[in-house]
Amino acid sequence: MQLIISVIKYVSIPVFTWYLLIWIQQESERIYYGVNPTIVIDPESVVYYLRDFEKSEVPDTLFQLISEKDLPISYYRNLRTGVCFDNKCRMLDVRLYWNITGRYLGFELSKDEYLSKTDHVKFTQSEYERINEILADDRSPLSNLSYNQLIQKPDLASLQVDGISSATKPEVLEFVIPGAVYTTFVLWHFVHGETIDHVIALTREKLSPDLTLLILQSLDPTDKMWALNNIQGQLKMSHTLEEELLSIIDSNNYSLAERALNAFLPEDLKQEPLQTKLLEKYFQSDYGIKKLILEKFYRAPSITNEIKFFLLNELPCLNGEQLVKVLGVLKNHQATDFESQQKIGTLLKSTNPFISNKAFEYLKNIEKLDHKVEEELNLYSRTLLSN
Repeated sequence: MQLIISVIKYVSIPVFTWYLLIWIQQESERIYYGVNPTIVIDPESVVYYLRDFEKSEVPDTLFQLISEKDLPISYYRNLRTGVCFDNKCRMLDVRLYWNITGRYLGFELSKDEYLSKTDHVKFTQSEYERINEILADDRSPLSNLSYNQLIQKPDLASLQVDGISSATKPEVLEFVIPGAVYTTFVLWHFVHGETIDHVIALTREKLSPDLTLLILQSLDPTDKMWALNNIQGQLKMSHTLEEELLSIIDSNNYSLAERALNAFLPEDLKQEPLQTKLLEKYFQSDYGIKKLILEKFYRAPSITNEIKFFLLNELPCLNGEQLVKVLGVLKNHQATDFESQQKIGTLLKSTNPFISNKAFEYLKNIEKLDHKVEEELNLYSRTLLSN
């Protein structure tokens, strides 16, 4: 269920607070800790949605902060729940933030609120910083642990004698705040729970070339990966977006470069300038990216003469998988003219039987052969028969 309730002016937090890695806002007596935002733009307003969450008996509210240009910037939910441990309870009242790709962004406590440990001891600044780090870790072992697996129960006899309470297991201490195990557990699972799916769904509804560009410029690689995974088939390629994708191909991060290449659809390569730019990337890239670029040329509706001549001239330098891919590109785009035949025909004389055989397979099915190439092909066939 989705219901937009209202839009209100967003003025509760000064804009500059979104720029900081970790901060405490003294002026409003609020406490906020967070990580790098995906998009650093002034929030102009907030839209709120009612969503059905599995662990909520009634629909809960998910807030979306948006910019002046109606671009989503971040999201938040308010968590209010009792935290009880060893018969000692305190209300946990905290606002949790997500960025537009579903990554944890931060938490905020309003005036007079604080996080506490056993016996209501307030968190120290270092403990606030530590729980911020814990919440930012989406691969924390907490994901695979139940609360009961975090604590060790004392035996009944000792509990009756001296009132010893449950203790945190030593092996999980580095993943929680000592004395606030349950608080850590509840917050982490809330942050990394189903809210993320609702956040992503709302962001996808507003995904545009402009928004995608902003996400691709994030300092966080997971944001970039999210954007790249959501481009193909969803957005019309703009010149600016194309240039951004080409710049990512230069990245030392192979996964990002691979996804950036995959964001281009075959129809995008109808444009000759894009083919030329991908050819330039081919010169600059390592073996893995070169293979991916060749696959793009293979699936393109057509290739330019510049690319065809380059690939033909490249053949004598190739062997193995790369040779097969280049010949595949040429064959798929019907490079059967006499000049192409002659270039490929020179491979028949290779001392490497793999290379010469690949050239033979390419040429033998061409209906109209260059006279000289036909002679070389017949000679190669007789040599094969004699062996």
